[in-house]
Amino acid sequence: MAIRAITLDLWDTLYHDCPVRDGIRRRRREELIHQRLYELGYAVERARLNAAIRRAADTSRKQWDEEYYTPGAQERLLFTLAHMQIALSPNELIRLSEEVAEIGCSYPPLPFEETKKTIAELACVFPLAIISDTGQTSGDALRRVLQRDGLLDYFKVLTFSDETGASKPHARAFVLTLEKLGVSPGEAVHIGDHETKDCLGALNAGMRTIHLAPRPSPSLEPNSGYYHLEGIGQVPGLLSSLSVEAGR
Repeated sequence: MAIRAITLDLWDTLYHDCPVRDGIRRRRREELIHQRLYELGYAVERARLNAAIRRAADTSRKQWDEEYYTPGAQERLLFTLAHMQIALSPNELIRLSEEVAEIGCSYPPLPFEETKKTIAELACVFPLAIISDTGQTSGDALRRVLQRDGLLDYFKVLTFSDETGASKPHARAFVLTLEKLGVSPGEAVHIGDHETKDCLGALNAGMRTIHLAPRPSPSLEPNSGYYHLEGIGQVPGLLSSLSVEAGR
């Protein structure tokens, strides 16, 4: 079947992060929460706050892995505060969670060297969409990161889990995107780095998938709709070959 649309993951597919940058975001979030709580009359020890943040992260990770749901910045903040038995007013909670989410824009991930060239090339041939799980960096913040890097306008649809309520590999994350693109699963290819959340999720939704990783997945490789590449820059060549095969 001919390829009529391409969907892509964001983290570790179009953008890369590093432990240093991630560590800066974590420290800045903790410093921000500590300062704002102090200003609101809660003198919380840093060790207690750090423990609460780690417990909230564990709770969020479990929901992401087991329930295919990604709590956003506000929910993670609620988890953190609950562990310390602190209750903010609705307005205080909204303001602080927005500040926490904004840190993702201040210390953003960076596009891979070949990302912009590849996306510009693909957008000349296919409608493009992003399907991305989010965490404390919200979909709104990631839109601004894409805009900053000159990539936002290449995408027809942007699907972020904090806005849809469904994380990959849940079929809803893929189906909602394909409906907006106006294509069937068999007419679309999803590109991502995560074996389960991207590749298996796409295959189960009826799509083909390109796995960007150092090595192919032994469990997924036998699937007829599974393809492996090492980096985003190799994608146009493979899609060109697949399009030629579909036209025969």
